[in-house]
Amino acid sequence: MTYIHLYLPEVELGYKTLLQKVQIQFGERITDVKGLKLLREDIINQTEKEISYSTLRRLFGFLPYREPSINTLNILSIYTGYKNYTQFRRKEVPGSWVNFLKVNRLKSKETLDDDDIQFLCELNTSFSFSHYFLDLFHYYLFQRNIKVLNQLFQAKILNIEWSEQLRISVAVGMAIRDTYKDGLHLTKQLLENDIFRREYFYNFIDYDNITRDYAQLLEYCLIIEKESIHRIFIQTMLVYGQFLNNKKPSSLPNLLEDEYQALFPVVKGRYLAYSLFNTSREEQDDMYDSILEAAIEEENKALFFYEIIPVLILLQRIDLIEKTFQLHYEDIFEISFFSAYTQQNIFQIGLALISLKHGKKQQAKRELALVDLEVVMDSYLHYIEVFYLLIYYQVAPKNQQTTIKDKYLQLVKQFKLGIFTEKLLLNYQIELPDS
Repeated sequence: MTYIHLYLPEVELGYKTLLQKVQIQFGERITDVKGLKLLREDIINQTEKEISYSTLRRLFGFLPYREPSINTLNILSIYTGYKNYTQFRRKEVPGSWVNFLKVNRLKSKETLDDDDIQFLCELNTSFSFSHYFLDLFHYYLFQRNIKVLNQLFQAKILNIEWSEQLRISVAVGMAIRDTYKDGLHLTKQLLENDIFRREYFYNFIDYDNITRDYAQLLEYCLIIEKESIHRIFIQTMLVYGQFLNNKKPSSLPNLLEDEYQALFPVVKGRYLAYSLFNTSREEQDDMYDSILEAAIEEENKALFFYEIIPVLILLQRIDLIEKTFQLHYEDIFEISFFSAYTQQNIFQIGLALISLKHGKKQQAKRELALVDLEVVMDSYLHYIEVFYLLIYYQVAPKNQQTTIKDKYLQLVKQFKLGIFTEKLLLNYQIELPDS
């Protein structure tokens, strides 16, 4: 069993800046272990100093974090063109205090001018941008200052790496979600801003509210959104929400090949998973062969299957989950950025089901013990918890089942996840192999 690391620590600014500079020197972002191996070769060639593959895996979050040695930091600093890490810090980090003061002074303003926006745009080349940006965003959201919030979103986040974009979007989304209790008027005003809608809101998936307030906001986006690629995202989210609420899903548009290829991998998977709804077992088999064929072309298999596996769990197609993992296990369980720790939990539940399918109840318990809800993004937490309870009930001791059932039904009712019925919990079909 591959160990699944479910934590990436926050590290101090100088260290994070160094990792950014290393990637700039290398010429591309490190998103997988293949790139990591090429980076190691380049560091050794350029510096004539040895650095281990394991050390790099820890530095970039592919293994549990360990404080890097000064020797390691010196080697990386030399690779980026400095004499040592001390010189690197002296040259690269000193402006952080000045930037902090400038950002803090912006809070005294009722509106931002062009110079303020330019300052924020210049900041987005550093890792500190996300901290400054979110600090300002939370401040002006609390003030309900729509004018400045709209100005703030002119500081585009496209120039920073994808994982950091996603962090910002998640933090913005969680802050917006806290305003739901006061009504959706504020959020709808922000959704009129194309940058906010496309670069922030669409990157935040609120599964805990997918049948409630979040669905209403998606419906509003469908009215005002003009770009087809974003409309497809909205439609697939609304259809999946209907499925989870046990409602008849709406139809999705048929996509041309170039329209499909333009989609983000997780949206491709969600779109294809729709074809499995309300179909016979034989039809599902044929359709899933097409899905597996489409997966061959996807570089990030984990994102592609992220929303396919939950659908298979609900359809009780453990055989198709097993087939998927047999073909793509290593790729599916590869950690590429922080949000992967959320998706790993749903994959871990799939592994437990495969063990149950083969009559290995104790192994299934060990698989479920690796599910760690503490690392799940808040907007996915109860959604994944319901999946966990559904399968944990199948292996739990008799004296725990009532408590599990009560918690399961409570979450289903609270979050309007009607597909998770009591009948599904009590009669979940796990096919054992022929003896």
